[in-house]
Amino acid sequence: MSDTQVSAMTDDQVRDLADAAGTWKPDAYYEARQAIVNDARAQGKKLITRKAWPGACGDITYAEPLEGIRIALTRASAARRTVDDYVKIAREEGRTWAQVGQALGLAGTTADRGVPLAEAAFEYVVPVREDSLRFDTPSFGWHCRSCGGFVSDRGPYESHPEDNEHGHAEGCARMAEGVAAHDAEIAEWEHWHGDGCDQDAEPGCGGPRVGSHQPGG
Repeated sequence: MSDTQVSAMTDDQVRDLADAAGTWKPDAYYEARQAIVNDARAQGKKLITRKAWPGACGDITYAEPLEGIRIALTRASAARRTVDDYVKIAREEGRTWAQVGQALGLAGTTADRGVPLAEAAFEYVVPVREDSLRFDTPSFGWHCRSCGGFVSDRGPYESHPEDNEHGHAEGCARMAEGVAAHDAEIAEWEHWHGDGCDQDAEPGCGGPRVGSHQPGG
């Protein structure tokens, strides 16, 4: 699949791809187990061979258990870093945080918790540390494919893209597209809701109602 095809995928296609990935789990598990045996062999660690279960015809070979745990944790850490690498590529190619959340398999848990999928995806990649200072701003860095700028991605918390993505070069086409989409959303909201005033609750009001919902909030 080319970069263009990936970046053109819809939310439904990303969801289908994530669901398809679930069918590979058994193969990935056996491949991971074999990789640990291979790592142990390459490192000169002890390997153990025994019957798969009492009376079984076949044998299984595995690393000495404690060494196997250490090797498995090393590989798990590497796999987790690789997830971050692919999230970075996804953001560079224009995938949204919500689409990243679908690929991470977070849709079900976020629905149960009432947490926006996009925010859950960002917090999966950039977890908030308990010892972080109140004024610290978590961010995730990547290079914009459009302008080449290094972007400090602050997450999907603000409605305006310029508040979420710092570092785009002046005149960046990607940022301009994002701002245009934001402005179009605002215009559509105003078309349907007018000035945000609830005429029934507040007859004659002329401004947006305090606490009224705004697009992207």
